[in-house]
Formats: sequence, C-alpha cells, structure tokens
Amino acid sequence: TTLYDGLDRLGSLIAYLKATPYKNTGKSTWEHTTLIAFSEFARTPLPNGRDGRDHHQATCALLAGPKITGNIVIGGTDDNNMTARKVDFATGLPDDESGVTLRPTDIHATLLESMGLSYEHLSNQTPQVIPALLEA
Repeated sequence: TTLYDGLDRLGSLIAYLKATPYKNTGKSTWEHTTLIAFSEFARTPLPNGRDGRDHHQATCALLAGPKITGNIVIGGTDDNNMTARKVDFATGLPDDESGVTLRPTDIHATLLESMGLSYEHLSNQTPQVIPALLEA
C-alpha cells in the first residue's frame, strides 16, 4: 500500500509539473525536468527464515522526462534465483546470451545524454548509453 501511495504522489508531482508554466516560454516545467526515483539497495523477493527480507543484488529505478521513453521496462530478473538478467541496450529486453549487465553508471550516462549533457566525467567507469530509454 505504501508503494502505491508513493507512486501516486510521483504521478501527482508529474501532473503538477506538466500544468505549471515554465517562465514565459509557453512550455511546461515538466518539459525541463528529468526525474529518477530509486532505492539505494534492493530487498530479496522472498522472505528469509525470519519472515524478513535481506539485501539483494537486483533492484529497479523509475526514470521519466521529456526525452525518456515512457511506459517501458528495461531488463528483468530470472525465475530461479531472481537475479538481474543481461540486457540488450538497443531494445531493453533481457538477453542472457549477448546482453550486457546494466549498471548505475549506464543509467547516469543515459540520463545525462537525455538532457544534452556530457557524461565524460564517468569515462573511468566505461558507461554505455541505453538507446531503448531515449526517445528518438
């Protein structure tokens, strides 16, 4: 229930930004906003022996903005141990054979690219832009 409340509030924020004019440009504030929401760590999908959840290696992030493709899911987890699957960055689909492990650096580079900003400062981490996330 708390997750739904949080997502509803994010939806309300986006609706507000879309309805709020940006200075005197005739555009909305949303057209000048990029949003990322994520947790700093993930929890295991299934409860542990104490009915709690441990840290987990697969997590998610919500991205939104004027140059971010909406209503898509990038990547996924496998059905057995529920770990992150490799991804085809061009399509966003899981590709266990020739895909790439998606890293936070790739998401950062993609967001910076969507805003027309350089991600050169991340070059020591060899980021890859995720074309499936960018509107054409």
